[in-house]
Amino acid sequence: MPPSRHLSLGLAAALATVVLWSGFILLSRFGVSHDLAPIDLAALRFAVSGLVMAPVLAHVGLGGLGLARALFLAATGGLGFALFAYHGFLFAPAAHGGILMPGSLPLFTALLAVLVLGERLARAKTVALVLILAGIAGLGGGALLDGGDGTWRGHALFLTAAVSWACFTIALRRWQVAPLRAVALVAVLAAALYLPVYAVLLDGRLGEVAPLTAVYQGFYQGICAVVLSLFTFTTAVRHLGPTTTTMITASVPAVVTIAAAALLDEALTVPVALGVAAVIAGGVLSAAADRRHARVGTPHPGGPTGREARSEPP
Repeated sequence: MPPSRHLSLGLAAALATVVLWSGFILLSRFGVSHDLAPIDLAALRFAVSGLVMAPVLAHVGLGGLGLARALFLAATGGLGFALFAYHGFLFAPAAHGGILMPGSLPLFTALLAVLVLGERLARAKTVALVLILAGIAGLGGGALLDGGDGTWRGHALFLTAAVSWACFTIALRRWQVAPLRAVALVAVLAAALYLPVYAVLLDGRLGEVAPLTAVYQGFYQGICAVVLSLFTFTTAVRHLGPTTTTMITASVPAVVTIAAAALLDEALTVPVALGVAAVIAGGVLSAAADRRHARVGTPHPGGPTGREARSEPP
């Protein structure tokens, strides 16, 4: 394939990933602000993605992973991330979710890589993570100064969702799980674990919402946010490389913030703007540090080179 075609496909896939991730955050906030409870969004997400990915899991199997590890992936990349994220939107705006979830993921992934994988942080990587932390702290401090209306609860839930996904990412790297198998495991096992509990024990409202709402939210949460986003992200990595892809997807906080102001009437405050700037700068510096270490073959929190399993939210 000509280099220009590689570049075009990679850029298209990376931009599609930004749109899909941003849409997940915006639609989730819209859903919990109107007709759907967080538990309903989770039910739609797992029911649709589980149904779609069941034939895939039947084909690829566990791949020698073992049931305990498969359940850990489902608990962190499936149940944990989705439930914490959806409940976070009850308390905090979409813009805050856009900053705190994708923005804090490099921070938590790097820290877990140090603790679990024994990797070392280079100076440039440390500076990048400090910038991300500053953006998170500034956003949280701004929310408290605005009156302590409970937004901090959403922040705590968003950060916990990011920690859950970071645990999932580190597990993928350590156990060398291919992306397709990982998505199939998470989708099917999360559905098997969650849907019976939802049907029997939880007071869901799916039966009360308009059918069109259930259809578009189910399609986006289950197909776009789970299956398509993985496909576009891995395609971008294949044609552009992980560093360039990460630099492009670092724009998600800005896209979400601008779109939330235009579509959801969210206020664009100074703490939010500063948080976006700091998190994006940290993400770009983190990707640049990964590129320098990859050139010299040094282990880094971006993971080992070669047959590395990579995955990103939502």
